[in-house]
Amino acid sequence: WPDSLIVTLEEYIPWAVWGASADARLVDPHGEIFRVNHSDLMALLKRTELIRLVGSEENAKDMVDRYKKLEITFSPLGWRLVELSLNKRASWSARFSHGLRVEFGRDDNESGKPSFDQRLQQFVQAWPKITNSGYTDIVYADLRYNNGFAIRQSGERGGKTVGQSAQSVPLFRRLPSIRL
Repeated sequence: WPDSLIVTLEEYIPWAVWGASADARLVDPHGEIFRVNHSDLMALLKRTELIRLVGSEENAKDMVDRYKKLEITFSPLGWRLVELSLNKRASWSARFSHGLRVEFGRDDNESGKPSFDQRLQQFVQAWPKITNSGYTDIVYADLRYNNGFAIRQSGERGGKTVGQSAQSVPLFRRLPSIRL
């Protein structure tokens, strides 16, 4: 019999919280999902701000890769991504630390439709023009259109404030066109 035991340990480095609920799963920088006990997760979240990824487990690596690309794209604007989601219909969305929620849409290349990257670049390039035109408190942007995007400001409708909560009814106002 062998008179020794060889043990190999592999350390997981928590990079993101996985899933919509606090079910004690984390993701490492390579897209591997791993479990921790709930108290360790709570202690970790008190010490650091991890992003949240929401999607199916088979897309974890793609989600980490997409997050890293989005982080680079939005860094010139000073935005910090706090949540990235990929739904069952393969549609991407994100939430940023300043409250803005962005619907990116699918990453498909239908003929005549701008690619994900083209829509993203159009939005990032247009953002300074939007804010310099006096539009403030933008809480939602929808990039799923072929020829542009829609934005929503927090505001009033019929004397009632439309909040930023998930229960609020989306409010789209027709805004004057901004020449890009």
